[in-house]
Amino acid sequence: KKETAAIEKQVMIKVDVQPPVFQAELPLESASSRPVRNNARETKPTKSLAVEWSKYGIRVNAVAPGVIKTSGTAQYPPPLLETGRRENPLKRLGTAEEVAHLITYLCSRYADYITGQTVYIDGGASLWGSPWYVPDDVPQSPPYPVPD
Repeated sequence: KKETAAIEKQVMIKVDVQPPVFQAELPLESASSRPVRNNARETKPTKSLAVEWSKYGIRVNAVAPGVIKTSGTAQYPPPLLETGRRENPLKRLGTAEEVAHLITYLCSRYADYITGQTVYIDGGASLWGSPWYVPDDVPQSPPYPVPD
């Protein structure tokens, strides 16, 4: 009896999404080249590829990170990053580790039934608008320390 191992087939797409506050404060040429939240440019390729490649057993999902504190954010002025923190319902920037956790999950067996989705990991920034007041002293999550 011949046994074959299942081959994991997963495609991850990184979508460059910035909160509107960052788009408004970037130079015009940079802001105009960035996708707008919920724009078809973010979701259509993911959904189309998910349908097209499903016949091969390939799942396609996109990860759309918000403002993530990395070595790349060092190029931005501190007031800009503080605005990103303040204008986020969770009142903090995300970490590269948090994005890695999401990608690890999406590539795992636990997410076998997920395909064609754009998953926002932005602390709720894509759901929230500035008219909504959220106090600065919200409980910090996750329940473990987040590196500065």
